[in-house]
Amino acid sequence: MKKTTLFAGRFPGYVSPLSGVALSVLATLYPLTSRGESYFNPAFLSADTASVADLSRFEKGNHQPPGIYRVDIWRNDEFVATQDIRFEAGTVGTGDKSGGLMPCFTPEWIKRLGVNTAAFSVSDKGVDTTCIHLPEKIPGAEIAFDFASMRLNISLPQASMLNSARGYIPPEEWDEGIPAALINYSFTGSRGTDSDSYFLSLLSGLNYGPWRLRNNGAWNYSKGMAIIRNDGTTLAPGYSAPSFR
Repeated sequence: MKKTTLFAGRFPGYVSPLSGVALSVLATLYPLTSRGESYFNPAFLSADTASVADLSRFEKGNHQPPGIYRVDIWRNDEFVATQDIRFEAGTVGTGDKSGGLMPCFTPEWIKRLGVNTAAFSVSDKGVDTTCIHLPEKIPGAEIAFDFASMRLNISLPQASMLNSARGYIPPEEWDEGIPAALINYSFTGSRGTDSDSYFLSLLSGLNYGPWRLRNNGAWNYSKGMAIIRNDGTTLAPGYSAPSFR
């Protein structure tokens, strides 16, 4: 029986046919594997590729679609509000966790953040005031958005802020509260060999809209006699009264 040797690696200068094929395959695949980027073919979703939404943002990793998101807004490590904010595509100053989104602010929202808007041109004529990027208008301002936790961190230099107390809420953000009834009381009593005595003090109230109704009263029992006393009733507006004009 005759034995045929296909390759012998021990002889210098000799390359087997199988090794040549393997090298050709590796050389062909190398540029594809080294590229390392994802590509979404719209044809997999629909034969009409023009009707498929733009998928290019998904090729860049964790980029999210622009739109309106409800986020927790923090300014200089102080919680401001939970609000619906519009986001546009972009990554300037928004951090690695932003999902490729930048928040849009209006002049009203910038004022609500406590910015001294008189010192900064946040509402220039001819400029879209429905989407203002803070770092572009306020030097030193920084934005960090964490899409996973829906938290928007805003850092503003102290020089750009209004001189107001920490936790200050502008009057235009006050509300009338909810309708509510309340009562506060204090009761004392004593027992003696001849008689008993008891005293009850009442403070009751009703909140409805801007109005606050309050009543002070008392009940006293001593030596078998009970006395009810009305110390006064008031009706007054809270922070603002409705106009009767």
